Amino acid sequence: MNVERWLIRQEPQWLEFEQLLNRAEMEGIQGLSAAEICRLSRLYRLVSADLARAKTRRLGSSIINYLQGLTLRGYSQIYQGQRSQDWRKIGGFSSGASQRLSSKHGAIRPLLWGCFWWRRRSPGGMGGAIANFWS
Repeated sequence: MNVERWLIRQEPQWLEFEQLLNRAEMEGIQGLSAAEICRLSRLYRLVSADLARAKTRRLGSSIINYLQGLTLRGYSQIYQGQRSQDWRKIGGFSSGASQRLSSKHGAIRPLLWGCFWWRRRSPGGMGGAIANFWS
């Protein structure tokens, strides 16, 4: 296999896959058309196969890391697309709720940090700490 020719031939497809991933990550998988989702799926399989080739041929860590990053992002969008979007919404809600609570009730943030610290210090986590408290 001529590596330079292979890279020149494959790179445009990797870039197309990266662009589709960027859109899917920004807009959600629902933001893509049916044809784009099919193309994303095909390109995911192609990039996964290229990653296997790159590892087998030991083409270098920069290429392997790039393809591995694309493969992980693709897997996340194709197989966990809605779940990953839902977690972002939950994270946004919880950080917004924390800010609203701390602006209304100034002592909430130290209390939350205290609970976090207590959980980290107690064997068995928060459940163990609560059990120790009541025993």
